[in-house]
Amino acid sequence: MSTKPDNYTIPVFTAEGAPAEPLTVPAGIFGGLVRVKALHQVVVMYEANRRVGTHSVKTRSEVARRRKKMYRQKGTGRARAGHRTSPLRVGGGIAHGPHPRDYSFTVPKKVRRAALAAALFSKVRDGEMRIVEKLEFAAPKTSTAAALLKKIDVAHAALVAFAATGAVAVAPAGDGASVAQPSAPVAVAGGKKKHELPKPERLAVEARALSTARAARRARVGQSRLSEGDRRVVKSIRNIGGVEVAEVADLNAYDVLRHRFLVVTRPAFERLRQGYSKV
Repeated sequence: MSTKPDNYTIPVFTAEGAPAEPLTVPAGIFGGLVRVKALHQVVVMYEANRRVGTHSVKTRSEVARRRKKMYRQKGTGRARAGHRTSPLRVGGGIAHGPHPRDYSFTVPKKVRRAALAAALFSKVRDGEMRIVEKLEFAAPKTSTAAALLKKIDVAHAALVAFAATGAVAVAPAGDGASVAQPSAPVAVAGGKKKHELPKPERLAVEARALSTARAARRARVGQSRLSEGDRRVVKSIRNIGGVEVAEVADLNAYDVLRHRFLVVTRPAFERLRQGYSKV
């Protein structure tokens, strides 16, 4: 039976990709547990929130076919039948088929935070976290960023997280900033409320706003919360295949688990440790 180690070692690299002195952290960092149930709930939530929900079939009332009775009721020797839009007929409507709906739901914030802490600990435990002292680029240059990731051996399967240095401060509580919220409730007869189901042609538009964390992060690149240096970091990394870049406040368990390696800058690691670890 294997025993839990007293501490873990995280590889550290300079801004040029050269190995530096590794960082030793206690075994209880980020809670010291991989909470499988919390991770499962959060992953299911993010996958559901990415669904567009535009699937639709035609019922018997929507099929464009004649409504005339196929043949008389009696005297033919055949089973009685109505018109050709019946679900029993080829080319007829579909019974109990899918229709546009909203799949999004949320889990409590504490569960999202626990899942992110568990995902971070799993990266530390499995040796899949890398710390870079800082990320600085004189100009947006994908080849420079790719060379740096190659030096630290995470060339094609990594999530890179950095701490924003802009004037707008962001609290280290990135427990899923990209959580898609359900449609606004609307009042119906009887005083009850239900979630409004958008029309199929509107669902695709709404889905773009609720789709993936990557789309949301890219949309925020030009906002004032990122300094010019941070924008150069994002533009240098975002076009590398299999690699995503995020501000540390935007991290969530789903993105951390989807990538084999997690690369964080030293300031980003300290913010994560401050927000999600007691040791």
